[in-house]
Amino acid sequence: MSVAAESAAGPLTVPPSANLAALLHARAAAHPDAPALIDATGRGVRAYSFAQLDNAVARAATLLHAHGLRPGHRVLIVHPMAADLYIALGAIFRLGAAALFIDPSLGRAQIAAACARLAPHALLATPKAHLLRLTMPALRRIPLDIATGWGAPGALAW
Repeated sequence: MSVAAESAAGPLTVPPSANLAALLHARAAAHPDAPALIDATGRGVRAYSFAQLDNAVARAATLLHAHGLRPGHRVLIVHPMAADLYIALGAIFRLGAAALFIDPSLGRAQIAAACARLAPHALLATPKAHLLRLTMPALRRIPLDIATGWGAPGALAW
């Protein structure tokens, strides 16, 4: 049995077990030029078609896989709403990994406790959020460090 999804780009039939990455890939195949994401930031406006977004997700998934991210691994995310976040989530879901979100305002003790309890395999964060990594041993123990934007010292640049 499949589920029909409707959007401005038209109907799409997908299996009920499909995750977000599979839905994106199916939409890109069916409607590659339809608008998928518009990101307005201080750096301007970036627009992605479904094909462009799917390609960005595929490149990110390949990069993460090449650096050891596997199905079931947990990725701690400290990132605001932006195109890079959606690309990262698509890549994480495509690999079968799990996304963990944490509020940096929780404080050091709670972040350290969450890292101990959840044991993330990767940290994906903005360069500014990587400043926490410099001062928190719990974040430094996370094996894979990924920085979006202009990168961060010692982190895999996105």
